[in-house]
Amino acid sequence: MYSALKHQGQPLYKLARKGQQVERAAREIDIHDLELLGFAADTLRARVSCSKGTYIRVLVEQLGTALGSCAHLTALRRDYVEPFRAARMHTLEQLEALRETPPLLSADTAVGHLPALKLTAGQARAIGFGQEITVPGPYVGPLRLYDGSGQFMGLGRALEGGVVRSSRLFVAGHAGNRN
Repeated sequence: MYSALKHQGQPLYKLARKGQQVERAAREIDIHDLELLGFAADTLRARVSCSKGTYIRVLVEQLGTALGSCAHLTALRRDYVEPFRAARMHTLEQLEALRETPPLLSADTAVGHLPALKLTAGQARAIGFGQEITVPGPYVGPLRLYDGSGQFMGLGRALEGGVVRSSRLFVAGHAGNRN
């Protein structure tokens, strides 16, 4: 119940805080790896590698039930989130030490799995001003949008018939200023 999933437009956590319970559909998840790191008295430490949408708090409760007991989470640390593996992550202290030249990734790194669409100057200008454009090609669904110079503009969505709309742009109208 304590999640951002919505029921009739309301986040579940808001309903849970009001003491309300609603029936939730089961969701398929994958547990790739479950490793016991330590066990002492009434505390267990584990590492879980899992698919997105996995609620570790629920997993812990279910493990406790399966063991004929109860369990709850006392701490949770996320080691990585795809596509950001631990080797590409930095602590706040490391970033503070690198203040002059922080190891920043380009904004489109997180959405690199989406198809890229390079726009003409006119298309980029139109998208930058919130207008729909039409593009040839087999695009349907979310896209990364780039202006004519290859600059990442943001995200768009391609609909049937080649219509593309902006979803999230970093700087609205930036293409109109550059091209």
